[in-house]
Amino acid sequence: MDSQNYFEKLSEADQSRIERYVAGVLSEEEFDVFETDLQQRASLRQAYRQYVAIQAGIEEFAQQDMPKPAASPTGKQLRLTPSFALIGGALVLAIASVFFLLGRWQTPAVELAGVDEDREIFAEGFAVVESFNGVSPSHPALGKDSTLSNGVFTLEEGWCSIRFYSGAMMRVAAPASLTVQNAWEVSCERGDIDVHVPPAARGFVIHTSETKIVDLGTEFRLSVDSEASQLKVISGEVLVKHRDEDETLLTTGEGRHLPLNSNSEELTSFTENAILSEGFDPFSLTHERLSYHEWKREGRGLMNRQDVIAYYTFENGAADGVIEDFSLRGAQSSLSQDATEIGVETVPGRWPSYKTAKEFPSPGARARLHIDGEFSAMTFSAWVRINSLDRRYNALFMGDGYENGEPHWQIRDDGMLMLSFMVDTEAPTKKAKEGKHKVYFSPPIWNPSMTGRWIHLCSSFCPEKRLVCHYVNGEQVSSETIQDTYFIDALRIGSAEIGNWGLPFRRDPKFAIRNFNGRIGEMILFSRGLSASEVASLHRATSRKKMP
Repeated sequence: MDSQNYFEKLSEADQSRIERYVAGVLSEEEFDVFETDLQQRASLRQAYRQYVAIQAGIEEFAQQDMPKPAASPTGKQLRLTPSFALIGGALVLAIASVFFLLGRWQTPAVELAGVDEDREIFAEGFAVVESFNGVSPSHPALGKDSTLSNGVFTLEEGWCSIRFYSGAMMRVAAPASLTVQNAWEVSCERGDIDVHVPPAARGFVIHTSETKIVDLGTEFRLSVDSEASQLKVISGEVLVKHRDEDETLLTTGEGRHLPLNSNSEELTSFTENAILSEGFDPFSLTHERLSYHEWKREGRGLMNRQDVIAYYTFENGAADGVIEDFSLRGAQSSLSQDATEIGVETVPGRWPSYKTAKEFPSPGARARLHIDGEFSAMTFSAWVRINSLDRRYNALFMGDGYENGEPHWQIRDDGMLMLSFMVDTEAPTKKAKEGKHKVYFSPPIWNPSMTGRWIHLCSSFCPEKRLVCHYVNGEQVSSETIQDTYFIDALRIGSAEIGNWGLPFRRDPKFAIRNFNGRIGEMILFSRGLSASEVASLHRATSRKKMP
């Protein structure tokens, strides 16, 4: 790696310009002159890239909010233009880490702000749902990686695996009703459960109506109905306190019959629940394979639909660096609609043993594509797993230049879905460089407690019905009327990107780097505004119906 210190080779005036440029305090005139110099002078670009890299390294290590850039004398925040914000691509973070750790860079003094508790992000919950099978899709508490707080949890069909933040693992078979009290304590009113407690979770407690069971680092099974409970220790030890009886220590192989309104008895027989006797396997390959192949079968129908503009499954393609379009339209087109990967990583998808997804780890990461044609309406559908919303705007699907009729589909840092189409690039607006367009927002649909959870997002733009709608996991979360002043029904895509924005339409860095921090496992573009029932059907067709 080149360890030259380009910054120190510059004049003090140039060093000061870089520092003030990044801080956002150059005047309008200085700002324009500096960007011209960046284009013409390689030494200035090299020094600038090193400086930005070190700032990124400091922010990463400090894990603190840095002071916001100051405004220019004109009141406008001056930041980096898109062309230079993307210089260096994925190299920026790599250079930052090396220079920061080796101490080769003398950074300007930075005063780190103290922890601002009012801005700290919190999540609620005592446990997370790791897997489930055979459960109704409408179950309010169940979703991959969904959290459980204190309260009643019922299961009328199927089974699920729950990991408590204490470390205890529980599998629950329906019909069951539990009350989660905290990460260390649960009451069971009915159902069959299998509990595994590692050493770190010793002391985990299960209550029934008249019994307290304290797990001392073991695995046991419990069956509860309206008349009695049956307890069997699979391995290790548990303490049992039934009614007014003294505590009893049970060890491997022992069990108790625990009737309501009477004393406990030695367990003479125990009927194993077939599901629970399989042991802890939260991602059963059998169920995973069945679910994956069901998704593949449903996908073949989507590939042949006339209203599908493009269908990207994000599976490993025929060639490295290519994300194949499997739509009928793409197959019949004389121009390929396949996407080209730039800095994109292939990672496990919704079925980790069978399917891949794509991740966009650096500011330069993106998938570029080109789609010809004009459409009277559009619907965007994608399965995503969000790690975090790092940018003010986080790209899902973005038209390159944001010309008339081109789309922007993204997520704001507060979790709101955004869909917009440029209406008129030449129309005068308060911000003249933007052109006339309207952004249609959803309510917040994501928060940090959902990190790592796969969710289905869908947004439709239907000029015929004068309606824009957003959906999450098949359910409509918002709708808004298209007003006459923002009406447009000549929609197009042209050159575009998945997971980033390559050619912004104005000089403002907050619109320059929008790489999606997470995984995209599937994306479908439709030439119609799908109805709410059609989106619900689409969600069912593309979801993990048999996810373990």
